[in-house]
Amino acid sequence: MKKSDFWCGVGFVLIGLACGLAALRWDTPLGSLLCGFSFALLAPGVLMIWKYRKWSRPENAAAYQDKLEQEQAVIHSLAASLQVMAAEQKHQTEALRSMREDVSRLDGKVDALEMKPARRWDGLVDKLVWGVAGGVLTWLLARAGF
Repeated sequence: MKKSDFWCGVGFVLIGLACGLAALRWDTPLGSLLCGFSFALLAPGVLMIWKYRKWSRPENAAAYQDKLEQEQAVIHSLAASLQVMAAEQKHQTEALRSMREDVSRLDGKVDALEMKPARRWDGLVDKLVWGVAGGVLTWLLARAGF
């Protein structure tokens, strides 16, 4: 166990005690907030000191070493899981890109299908206009005597 964990715990306890004493000493609207800080700092500080005292004893050295090895195994397992997840994410990203391309292609086909009736209508109107123009021209020519 690192000595810095012990000193960090001591710091937490001291700051927690200072917040608690300030909350009890001064009657301010921030009293409840100071009490909250006090308990939020005291609990982890005491736990850090207790863990340091427990794991730094010579009779617990073997158990502490086993605990560290188990934690290392868990960390390596998590790292391997993250690598698998990263590979799967890459595969999913590629699949999503492929789907986007397919959707874009289908969108183009749908646009073409939507334009087909419009082109037919345009062609029908075009033929109708030419037919009316031809009929008017024929009528004018017939009136003129041709």
